[in-house]
Amino acid sequence: MRLYAEVTVNESLNTAERVSPDDVATLPTRETEVLVVGGGPAGAAMGYWLAEQGHEVAIVERKHFPREKTCGDGLTPRAVKQLDDMGLGERLKQFHRYEGLRATAHGKELELQWPTHPTYPRHGYVVRRRELDAMVAFNAEKSGAALLQGHEAMTPILDKGCVRGAVVNDLDEGRQMAIRADYVVVADGANSRFGRSLGTARTKAWPYGTAIRTYWVSPRHDEPWIESALDVQDRNGNSMPGYGWIFPVGDGTINVVLVCCRHSRSSKT
Repeated sequence: MRLYAEVTVNESLNTAERVSPDDVATLPTRETEVLVVGGGPAGAAMGYWLAEQGHEVAIVERKHFPREKTCGDGLTPRAVKQLDDMGLGERLKQFHRYEGLRATAHGKELELQWPTHPTYPRHGYVVRRRELDAMVAFNAEKSGAALLQGHEAMTPILDKGCVRGAVVNDLDEGRQMAIRADYVVVADGANSRFGRSLGTARTKAWPYGTAIRTYWVSPRHDEPWIESALDVQDRNGNSMPGYGWIFPVGDGTINVVLVCCRHSRSSKT
C-alpha cells in the first residue's frame, strides 16, 4: 500500500478558520503517521486497512458511537464484500438479508434479483447505520488504529503548503490539542468544517437534495426486497424530482425515506 502526502492548499483560503503557527506551538501535541478525519464507514475502513498494513493511525470522530445517521441502511453486494474482507462477514449474518430491488413507477413494478458475479454475493443486508458505523469503527480500533471519539478536527496544521495534521477539539474535556501527522485523510463528509478550512466550497447553483427518514412498524419488515419508488408525486398527483425507498430492517420495522431534489437551493421545484 502506498501513501501520498503531497496535497497542497492555498494558504490564503479561509484564513479565518486557521490557527496561527504560534498558537499551535502552545497546544498539547500528539504525533501519528496517519490522521483520519472522520470515523464513519469510509474513514474507519481507511483506518482499518492502514492499521492492518502496520501504519500508525489516529481516527478523530466528532460524535460517540453508537450514533444516528440519516440513511437507507441498505448494504449492496459490493458493500457486503468489502465488509467481509475486513473480517465482518459473520457479524453481518445477524442482520436482515435481502435478495434484490423492487422498483415501482407509474403503476408498474419490477423485481430485480442481484446478478451472479464472480466476486460479489447475490444478496445484501439491511443494517441500521447506528450499528454499522460502530461495527466498522471498533473493528478499526481492534486492528490497532487509535479511535478518538468526541474529537472534532477544526483546522489543518500546514507546513510549506502541505497538510501535516490538525488542530482538534476534545469536546468532552473542552480543550484543544494538535495532532501532527505525516499524512492526513479527510473523510468527514460534505458539511466538513475541516474541509472548508482547506478551501472546499459549496454553491447554491449546484443540484441539491433533501431527505427525510423514519422507521415504521410493519408486518412486511422481513421482505426479500428493498423497494424504490421512482415516481414521487405531490398531493395533486404532479410528478416531483426525487424518489422514495422502503428498506425492510427485519426487526419488525421498515426504513422509509423520501428524497426531494432541486436544481439549486434557490429553486422552488
